This record gives sequence, structure tokens and C-alpha cells, in this order.
Amino acid sequence: MTDAGEVTAMDCVYKNPNEGVEDRIQDLLQRMTVEEKIGQMTQIHRAVSSAAIIKDFFIGNVCNSAGKSGNKDALSEDWAEMIDGFQTAALETRLAIPIIYGLDAVHGNNKFYGTTIFSHNIGLGATRDYDLARIIGSATALEVRASGAHWVFAPCVAVCKDPRWGRCLESYSEDTDVVCNMTSIVSGLQGPPPEGHPAGFPFLAGRNNVVACAKHFVGDGGTEMGKNEGDTIASYELDLERIHMAPYLNCLAVSAVMPSYSRWNGRKLHGDRFLMTEILKDKFGFKGCLVSDWSGIEKMGEPRGSNYRECVEAAINTGIDMVMVPYRYEKFINELTSLVKDGKILMSRIDDAVERILRLKFTAGLFEHPFSDISLLKFVGCKCRHNCLGCRQSNRRSRNKSGLREDSFGGDFSNEDFSYAIVAVGEAPYAESRGDDPEPSIHFDGDSIVRLVAEKIPTVAILMTGRPLVLDMTMLEKVEALVAAWLPGTEGDGIADSVFGDYDFTGKLPMSWFRETEQLPMNPEADSYDPLFPLGFGLKSTKREVQVCHRRGDPPRERTAPSRRETETRIPPRETPTASSSSEDHETEAESSRFRENEAKSSRFRDRNGESSRFHEVSQSRRGFTRSHGVFEEKIGQMTQIERSVASHDVLTDYFIGSVQSGAGSWPFEDAKSSDWADMIDGFQRSALASRLGIPIIYGTDAVHGNNNVYGATIFPHNIGLGATRDAELVKRIGAVTALEVRASGIHWTFAPCVAVLGDPRWGRCYESYGEAAKIVSEMSSIISGLQGEPPEEHPNGYPFLAGRNNLIACAKHFVGDGGTDKGLSEGNTIASYEDLERIHVAPYLNCISQGVCTVMASFSSWNGSRLHSDYYLLTEVLKQKLGFKGFLVSDWDGLETISEPQGSDNRNCVKLGINAGIDMVMVPYKYQQFIEDLTDLVESGEVQMARINDAVEKILRVKFVAGLFEYPLTDRSLLPTVGCKEHREVAREAVRKSLVLLKNGKNDDKPFLPLDRTAERILVVGTHADDLGNQCGGWTKTKSGQSGKITLGTTLLDAIKAAVGDKTEVIYEKTPSKETLASCEDFSYAIVALGEPPYAEMRGDNSELTIPLNGNNIVTAVAEKIPTLVILFTGRPMVLEMPVLEKTEALVAAWFPGTEGQGMADVIFGDYDFEGKLPLSWFKRVDQLPLNVDSNFYDPLFPLGYGLNCNSG
Repeated sequence: MTDAGEVTAMDCVYKNPNEGVEDRIQDLLQRMTVEEKIGQMTQIHRAVSSAAIIKDFFIGNVCNSAGKSGNKDALSEDWAEMIDGFQTAALETRLAIPIIYGLDAVHGNNKFYGTTIFSHNIGLGATRDYDLARIIGSATALEVRASGAHWVFAPCVAVCKDPRWGRCLESYSEDTDVVCNMTSIVSGLQGPPPEGHPAGFPFLAGRNNVVACAKHFVGDGGTEMGKNEGDTIASYELDLERIHMAPYLNCLAVSAVMPSYSRWNGRKLHGDRFLMTEILKDKFGFKGCLVSDWSGIEKMGEPRGSNYRECVEAAINTGIDMVMVPYRYEKFINELTSLVKDGKILMSRIDDAVERILRLKFTAGLFEHPFSDISLLKFVGCKCRHNCLGCRQSNRRSRNKSGLREDSFGGDFSNEDFSYAIVAVGEAPYAESRGDDPEPSIHFDGDSIVRLVAEKIPTVAILMTGRPLVLDMTMLEKVEALVAAWLPGTEGDGIADSVFGDYDFTGKLPMSWFRETEQLPMNPEADSYDPLFPLGFGLKSTKREVQVCHRRGDPPRERTAPSRRETETRIPPRETPTASSSSEDHETEAESSRFRENEAKSSRFRDRNGESSRFHEVSQSRRGFTRSHGVFEEKIGQMTQIERSVASHDVLTDYFIGSVQSGAGSWPFEDAKSSDWADMIDGFQRSALASRLGIPIIYGTDAVHGNNNVYGATIFPHNIGLGATRDAELVKRIGAVTALEVRASGIHWTFAPCVAVLGDPRWGRCYESYGEAAKIVSEMSSIISGLQGEPPEEHPNGYPFLAGRNNLIACAKHFVGDGGTDKGLSEGNTIASYEDLERIHVAPYLNCISQGVCTVMASFSSWNGSRLHSDYYLLTEVLKQKLGFKGFLVSDWDGLETISEPQGSDNRNCVKLGINAGIDMVMVPYKYQQFIEDLTDLVESGEVQMARINDAVEKILRVKFVAGLFEYPLTDRSLLPTVGCKEHREVAREAVRKSLVLLKNGKNDDKPFLPLDRTAERILVVGTHADDLGNQCGGWTKTKSGQSGKITLGTTLLDAIKAAVGDKTEVIYEKTPSKETLASCEDFSYAIVALGEPPYAEMRGDNSELTIPLNGNNIVTAVAEKIPTLVILFTGRPMVLEMPVLEKTEALVAAWFPGTEGQGMADVIFGDYDFEGKLPLSWFKRVDQLPLNVDSNFYDPLFPLGYGLNCNSG
């Protein structure tokens, strides 16, 4: 007898393999609930997958991202075991619908250790061998299926029109015909469909084949200037259909198609219903599944991640069937469920999507054969590997620079000692946007190396590259031979086969090889076509009977493999400083005393219910706890910070996680209030207290201008505005207010303040800085004493301090020099002597440390080329030893991944470098398993010393004890009434008043325009920022990049103006002034124009032009020509002010991003208070002046540092 909800093969059609696929689909579909259907549309990342999640959310699909393996060098059998575990969970759900597991196997099963790696597509395009491509597809399918995976996100069938594109290597050619023919790989992957197979329906031959995915639909290879995720500007018929769609017609038996991140004539492909549904599905008849790209829905928002609900609605209604979430599955499922309930997405659209997904699963035989076939393991990396490029296949280029020097050819030997030289140079590995290159050239000074050798010895140059590169003409003249080997994969013998003459060269250029980048993009049909080597060019060897390379004077001979002794180059390992235990063993008596005092206050751990029964007595010093009681896994868990979306009771207790955080825009649910946050965080805390030692978590958030993630909180001006106040006491009060509102939500720690000294306003984080002068920034660090409380005089310098439960752990960031990067690039390079670094950028940290700041965050940026996250000198020798910082050092978001080039390419080494450099806690935030495995392995291998682990954990526990988390781990709900209260909003209103900088007041000095007449008969208010709370608050409000609209509670400028003026004053508001309004200009006493930058954050805010967006200068001029005008600029930095704006306006105010309390602006412009703000940074005239230096003889700003008028004295 079965349960009522249970389904067996005896009583349903869908489990019967003898039934037709379409009948099975309909039978299963009518049995599914809405929740089960939406689960099938959800694809999550393996790092957040678990049996519980798959079962609870009915997850239908799991994927793997680049380089994210289950463990270091995991073999195919390890992967199969993991994937079969996920599959077991899926089969235990009510309807037992199997998952489908997908990954980017784009040139072989390239994510797995020991598999065969083929040439990238650009190299395959050079073969013009369509049958070889099919064979490669078959080989890839075998190796992928051996690992338990069912689906590859390949092939990329983009027609690449510009080699500057970072994904050029993924394209087969610039020639549509070549790309169309190379789609034969689909028949290799899936198996060739029989003659009678219905067009457009997916096909899979059997268990030895793999589901393929043609990508990225459509036009991603044709973006302007080759910009990844850029805009393809093209007509539909002549260009898009003829060039870019043609390969998809060859792929219509493919099981899945992935839309592109890019745009077509400005329209985002993930939201283009015409192309996705009307063309792909209706016109072409594609019946498979349309799957989004990685976080593709998030990228529809402008800025990215904003308006998530609207993005889900647009994408699903566009025709996307399955969504690669990959981490925020709960948010996606909740939003999609809500949209269906609200009728914004029809149930028929959901059913259509699920039908397509089930069609794919039934076609793939997953219901009959859900688990991996271990008999295929023998094919993984087997001897019959395919030389996919023939004589143009080559090894991947090493990241190590050549050690060649000018004097290598001097001394005891000469060029006569060598018959010839083979020089292999090219590009370093890259992918996607990181590969975009406006000037593609040989990396590592490759041209010079080739020239240097070729001047002395007859030389063959072999280029390892994903595209044509700029070739130095001198190099071309000096080399004897030049071979394009592309990125050939693991089988380097293929190169030797051709250069030594066992096989002739057969490859033909898949791309035109340009002379200079000014020629790009090239068009072989254009009259101006003048390449260095044309499309299709390729020579052969002329003397087949003689081997191409041999020692001069010797007869041709059979090649024998050199011995390991002959070929091996031993490079001594680079010594990485590790933390010495001796410095900690020689602690002062005062330190020991302080530890014992902390223990006395926290002598008992709490049990899981928060009661004060003895759980583990701390009998020795707090150090004794970490070394005696804390097992190895618990210590590493304390060093791990994860994101709330992957936190659960099991994760927190199984991995002993020490810290949880909310990424910007990661809420319990949208518009969650402080009490909702407290409920969630207390739940996490109770899980932590249930662990063996009951060590509480510390929960962190980016509360950078108030508790800006929480709906209804008080939002203050961003730091750049606070810097304009010059009021350190006010800033301290803001810290205290922020602390109360953050603690009311259950959070213990804010990743603030940013104490960067700004060097260049082009930096996207300019508004997070208090100013360009170290003195201003140092003074404004008083916010720490507001957040944490002011330490008593006798408090030992460098030690963390927290006054009580109403205070909040602060974090000074980003150490160090992030505000001084070259050209203001986010995560860029600060080029400076140590003396300048210390004088300018280190100086504010001295004030922070003297106030007892508990934590410091390392910077994403570099100092003179050295990544801060791995800089032992700055992090340990300077910050910890010289400055005496005794709190803990936390990485930035995924900060350790940024150590490697390309980012994320060598996680294990990054962990080693970061921890040994002095990072104590690592913001993982999702890949905690990988981090824990890597760090565990590093300690066991001795590459990270146990003394370094103990040092890190001591520092983390020091902060937790100081913060009183062992005594008071749960939220103090009595603080909830303080959130957004009137008293707090008054403090924010005061901050707005004092932050406003008056730049101009009247066209004539003797006739000031401000204050405005509040009894005027009629006022015109204009602009994008006048009645938009999101624009007024800027970035880091609700989400990282912020959002426009009414995103929280507050008062806009327009609200404030209406409240300030007299009862008889009429206020007219238009976002953009109409012609009719401007024609009636005599009716208005004056106009207020409010405009500026949209919300942004971090590198999305990097801006080399700094012009007022949305035609701002023209709007100001149009209004000011007709009506006396006050302009209020809402920006995170100075902007280019055109002369007509400066000349025609009566008054100009810099309001920065003032936050929720718009009344503060009305207080000043109507004269209740005078202007007090002074510029915290120089206002440039032109961007070509940047960076400005106030100490330079050439300093010539529009408004200097410290400038600011007031109404009373001008």
C-alpha cells in the first residue's frame, strides 16, 4: 500500500518508458503543484545544494561554475559520487523527478582533473574539419557522462566580428559558414538524430551522450568594439539573421539554448520577447529549453540587481524557461510564486516552461537512468586522445615569465651553439569580460623576447593565443617561422608533430589577422580590407621529406623524447612569510591580564536555549581555550564568514561557522523590517549556540550610511557629504544612532567606516570617502567612537573596544590606499612610495586604532602591483606589528579570489597567500566548503602553520568576547522602537543641512539669490532627483548599487519643498520640463532643478567622463534661460559643469547623496539655517586635470578644497 501522495510506475504514464515522451510530459505536468513546477524552473549552484534544499524547494537543476570543484583536483569518480548524491535527494521527492546537472565543458570536460582538454573553439575553427569537431563532441560526451553530469553549456556558436572581445576564443570564426559547419559538434555531443526526427525537438542518442546547449542567443559576437555583454547594433534581416542567427538553424535538434548577456540595439537579450519567443521558439520552431545565463536575470536590472521582481517578470514572460539563479534561489522562487499569484505571469507560461524542461529530461533518459555509469570512467583522459588542432595544437602558455636576459647569449656560449630556437609566447589565461582587450598584444613582453632570440638564432615563434594579436613588424622580419597555435589544450605533442614534420600544417585562419587595432572590426567584403593575413590564410611545409627542425649539418633523424633530467626546470619555491608564534608567546603581562578579565566575565558558555548552565568552563586564558578546547575544524570554522542565503542550522553546526553576513540586497525578504531581521539572525545564533562549544556567530552587514539594508531605517548622507560638514561631533552622533538601529535588527557588526583618502573622483567609491585630505578623513573617523562607544583613557592602544549592547562593532576599510589608485580605477593599483602611502593613506587608521576599532578590512586594490589581500608586509608587519592592531583582519567579499590572475584561477594558492599574509577571517561568501577544504589541506601539508591559525582565531574570539556576545548573543528587542524614530531622523536632517555646499549664490555678488522666498506665488520644480528617494539616497541603499524610486521611508526634496512653502504657494513638478511649461515662464517666481547621478556602487561607478547624466546640463540651461534657477546636484563627487550652466543659473548647491531626510535641504534653501558645508575635495574644471593635487603649482580647480559660501557673508 502506498501513501496518498506517492506515485508509482504502476499507476502513472510518466514513469513508463514505453509511453511517448509528449504523453509522459502531460501526465507528469498535471500531477505537479505550482511549487514543484517553479522548482523545476530553478537551477542552483552545487555549493548551495543539499538534500534538504533539493527536497524542500523541489529543485530541478544544479550547475557548476568555472573552477568550483567539490574538492582539490577532484577526479571524475569524485564528481559522480557528489552528483549521484544530489540525484538521490531528487528521487526522494514526491514525484521523483530527477535533476539535470550542467557545467561549462567548453573544450573537453575542462573543469575536472585528468580529463582530455581540447583546443578552444577558435583553434577548432582553424581546422575546418567538421568531422573532427563531431568526434571531439563524442569524446567530450563520454568524459562528461563519466563524471555524472548530464548537460554541457556548449557549444558557443557566436560569430566573432571583433577580436577585442574577451570571448573570441569561444567562437569558431568570424565567418558564418565556418561557424555553421562547426556546429557538427552538437551531433557529437548528443548523437546524430535519425532522418525522421521532427525539426526543433531535442534529441539524445543514449547514455554515452550529453545534453548540449547552443549559446549565446543571439549576436554576442557582434557587439560594438567587441565589448563583452555589450550592444550589437545591427538590422534584423541584413545582419542579425544573416550573420548571427544562421548557426542556430544548424542546431535545432540541440536540447537547450542560452540567451546572451548582451543587447541588440539597446535591448537586453534576456528580456527580448521578439527574439526569444517570436523568432527562436515560434519562427524557428525550437522545442527545447531556454536557460538563462549565470545570474542573467539580475543583469537585466540597471544597475545590476535592482528591480529584481520586475526582472523576473520580464524574463519569464520573454520566454526563459529555466533560470540559472545560482545562489539566490529562495528569492527567485518567492518572487516567481508571487508573480504567478498576482497574475503578472500566467500559469500557461509556467506550464510551457516546465513542459520544455521535462521534454529535455525525458529525451535524455534521466527517468530511466538517473545515476552515473561508472563503466565510462575508463574513457576519461584515455590514450586515444584526439589531437583536435592537428599540427596547430599546443600546450597552454605558462603564467611564469621567461627569465631570459640580454646576457643570456654572452659569456661562454654563442648562437653557434644552437641550431634553432623555438619561442612560445602568447596571452595569459582569461575569460569573458576579463579578456576584453582594446589593444590585443603578446603578454609578458613577448615581442621583445622573440626579437631578442631571433636576432641571434634562427627562430620559430609559436603563438598561444585566443585571437589574432598586434604583431611587431621587427619581430615578423626576424623570425624564420611563425605558427598560430591558439589555446591548444593538454596534448602538446600535436605541435611537435607539425613543427618536426611528421604531419604537414593544414590549419587556415578562422579570423582576419589585423595589422593594427584601428582596422577593427575587419570586413573581408569591404574595399578597405587590408589585413596582415587574410581570413583563410595558412601555409604548408614545402619539403615534406626533410623534417622542419633539426640541427644544422645533421641528417634528418627520428625524434626521441628527452629525459626528465634534460627537460625539467626546477624553480625554487617562493618563500611566503608565515606568522610566527613567538610574537604571540611573548605577550605582555597587561595582555594576559586583559584576557583573564574577559574570561571572568564569560566563564561559562551557554547552551542552545541561551540558559546559563555550564557548557564548557574556560579554565585557563582565552588563548588556552583556542588551543586546548577548540578542535581544528572549529578553529577553521571561526575563520569562515558565509552569506545568509547559504546559512542553515546544518551548515552552521556541521562546519562550526564563525560569522554570517548579508550581501547588499540580501534580505530575509523584500522590505523586511528590523524585527524580521532580528528573527532571522536569532535563528542563526541559536544554531551556533547548539554547536559543541556554543561559540556565538558574529553577524555583519554594510551599514555604511545608516542601516541601509533595512526598510524604514534612518539613512544618513554618504561619507562625502559628512566630510563636507567638518563636524566630527555630529559624525560621532551619527555613529551612535546607526549602532542603535543596526543592533535593533540583531546585527553585531558593520563593515564601516570607509577611511579611504580620495585621490581621484573618477573612482566609483568616491562617495564612500570623507574627502581628499588625510586630515579630514582622520577627523571624521570619530564615527567609530559613535558606533563602538568611546574607550576610556586607560584602554590599551590597539585593542578592540565595545562599550555595551547599544554599540556596534566597526570595521575600518579598505586597508590601504584604495582611494589612491591610478586613474581612480576600482580595485586598481596605487602607485606610491611607502612614505607617501603612510603619510596619506595609512594616517586615518592611526585614529581608528586609537579609538579601539575592532576590525579592519583589506582592500581589493594593489600597491605598486602587490595585491593587498596577500601583502604580508602591509597587513602583518605594518598594520599588526608597527601600528599594533589587535583586532581581527577580514577579507573583502571573495577577496582571496582576487589574488590570482585571472581571478579565481587558483583558489588553494590564494587561500595560502591570504592567510599567511595575515587575513584572519575570510568573507567566502558562498564557497565555504571549498575554502574550508583548501585551508584544512594547507595546514595538514604544513603550508599554513598552526600558529597562524591560532593567531587568527585568538583575534576573532577577542572581538567576540569584547562585544559581549557570549553573555548576550540574541537581539535586544527593546531597541526596536528606535528604528527610524523622530529623534534619529532629526540627527539625519541636521547632517543634511550641514553637508550642503553652496557653490554659487546670485549672478552678481551684491545680489544673492538665496534664501528663497517661501511665499512665492508659483514655483517650478524639475528633475530626476526632486521626487525620487532612491536617487536621493544613492548606492548602498536597499541593494549594493541602490535603486531609483520609493525604496524606503523618507522625505524627498519635493515633499520638503511643499511642506516648507506657504499655503498659497503653488508648486508645479515635472521630471523633465515640457515646452508648454517653459513657454509660460513668466508665471514662475523661480525654479528648482534637482538632478545628478543615478545610484551606483564600486566599479559600476568608475567614470572617466563625469558628466551630469540624462542630459543634465541641457535641462539646466533650458530652464535657467527662462526662469531664475537654483540647481541642486545629487552626486557622489564633483561633475563637469559646463559654462552655460555656471553662467545662467542663479545659485548652485552640492547636496551629494543626502539620504532620507530631504527636509534638511529645505531648511537651508529657504533660510531657516545658513549653509555651513565646505568642499571635502577639489572641484575640477575638466577631467583632463585629474587627479588634482592641492599642493601642486598647477592646481587650478573650478572650486578649491574647502570652498563653500553662505547666505549671510557670501
